[in-house]
Amino acid sequence: MINNFIKKIRNKWHNDIINKIFISNYDISWNVSGKTWFAEFENYHNFISDINIQDYIKKLFSISYEPPYSIPIYCDICKNISISNSFILYGIEESYSCNNCGMNSRKRAMYEFVYNQYRNKKNIYIQEAVTTAYYIYEKLFNKNNIIGSEYLGEDKTCGKYYNYLNNNIMHQDCTNMSFSDNTFDLIISQHIFEHIFEVKQSLSELFRITKPNGAIVLSFPFFLFQEKNNILARRIKIENKNEFNIEYLHTPPKFHINPADPQGGSLVYWEHGWEFLDIMRDVGYTDVKLHLYNNVYKGYFGCQSLISAKKE
Repeated sequence: MINNFIKKIRNKWHNDIINKIFISNYDISWNVSGKTWFAEFENYHNFISDINIQDYIKKLFSISYEPPYSIPIYCDICKNISISNSFILYGIEESYSCNNCGMNSRKRAMYEFVYNQYRNKKNIYIQEAVTTAYYIYEKLFNKNNIIGSEYLGEDKTCGKYYNYLNNNIMHQDCTNMSFSDNTFDLIISQHIFEHIFEVKQSLSELFRITKPNGAIVLSFPFFLFQEKNNILARRIKIENKNEFNIEYLHTPPKFHINPADPQGGSLVYWEHGWEFLDIMRDVGYTDVKLHLYNNVYKGYFGCQSLISAKKE
């Protein structure tokens, strides 16, 4: 069934996409298989030494500079085709939302990965609660098996529910979570860790609440050719107070849209590179891997990524 959908999309617009966004006379045979996950790496040195992957990624980036505005995409959540539009202002990974479920390309790719790898897990924690993604995963895992939360401010108590944006939302702070040790079989984190200053402390907390033989899967803007994490802002504790000042190391400061704070948004502290995987190993996670993916027939343009790991 899925292969028939993919073939249908190819027949509809394959020639058109070649004419619009591929370099003239460019060999595009490398990108017509419909395969999503094409490589995985454990560290920067293995990645950067793979010449074939470097060439492949250059080709992938060549089709992401001017992607078509409106294309048919196949959605793995809805198992259907819809016409989708790009919103390059927010990045290619935020584009091509399914008209039915509302999930953009990176969220649909995450769902595809989670469904393929972890759909039989029972106790799930997802670091969001007011998003479309939360309700999609609630349907996948059953609402009795999943807990979501948002960060609602430093004056809130972890584990307590608050009436927020007309929703009853649990507050959690990644650096000091209220959950007991070894609670969850799977943790899903989407575009959270660029907004957390205390990265190692937060990963230690997630490791603590992951069950043995459990897993974590994360996505955030990953800087593929950057070995070290790049800091854009830092929190500085005010002496004798439980308060912090923010020092901006990048001007203007970067903010991302935050569904839990639509007006204020979320400050970007980090541009993460391969160092992030090392920090995950430092806190105890094993089998830490970066997975690279692309599939133009599903609206996954460029070279996108997510990270998975296990707790032994």
